[in-house]
Amino acid sequence: VAAREIRPLDRDELAAALEPGGGLQRLAPWFEERPSQVGMLRAVCDAFNGDGILAVEAGTGVGKSMAYLLPALAWAAANGERVVVSTNTINLQQQLVEKDIPLAKRVLGGPDVKVALVKGRGNYLCRHRLAEAVEETTLFQESDEELASIGEWAATTATGDRADLSFYPSDEAWSRVCSEPDACLGLRCARREGCFVLRARREAAAAGVLVANHHLLFADLSLRLAGGGFEDPAVLPPFRRVVFDEAHNVEKAATSFFSRSFSRLSLLRHLNRLHRRRLGRVVGLV
Repeated sequence: VAAREIRPLDRDELAAALEPGGGLQRLAPWFEERPSQVGMLRAVCDAFNGDGILAVEAGTGVGKSMAYLLPALAWAAANGERVVVSTNTINLQQQLVEKDIPLAKRVLGGPDVKVALVKGRGNYLCRHRLAEAVEETTLFQESDEELASIGEWAATTATGDRADLSFYPSDEAWSRVCSEPDACLGLRCARREGCFVLRARREAAAAGVLVANHHLLFADLSLRLAGGGFEDPAVLPPFRRVVFDEAHNVEKAATSFFSRSFSRLSLLRHLNRLHRRRLGRVVGLV
């Protein structure tokens, strides 16, 4: 297969967007010229163009998000190569998708690049597990207002993302209804067509820029290094370019992912899924 021709980024054109009179100043009244921001953008462009590895240390106020988002969006639009932006927290993911990326797109004149926010499956509701939890509550004739509220939300939500709930559910309640790999029925699930995790994966597969977090990225890389390869989907769809934001947290995130920890609470939670007694009745997988 012939190698696809790569269109290099025009570093001067992109840098002009962050200079006086550029696209950002026309859109943002708070604009102020930051030479370090422009310098970072030029370095990021060179890294994209030269398949390089770049480390940048930039203090608060430099505007580093815009300095890497403009080249990342421009690269994905020009070359059709998926770019992953990996952050340390879900909060920063949300900020990038809801605030920074829309502004960067406007600065660039609206490139036709789809952006997807990617989270771990534990952030999404599982309709099958919700139905099981409701059935169990009904069986024991118990009332659970929190579970009932989640059920009402499930009937209207388009994403199934816990962040879209109007309240923050307790960890105990959410652990009963969230998507978990060892509880997934896969192709045997009767509610597969409405699966929120599958919907999120389809959106990610169609996106040119993915906004993920470090933990999710390392989960993906672990599967690929274990034999999954780099051309097929794993946790994330295949990609060729990565931008680490808040890279000083990478070591902590990698240690958290590549190690295993156990607690009394987590062990009891798994044991309860196998066998438990409630009001004289025995329930559980066994």
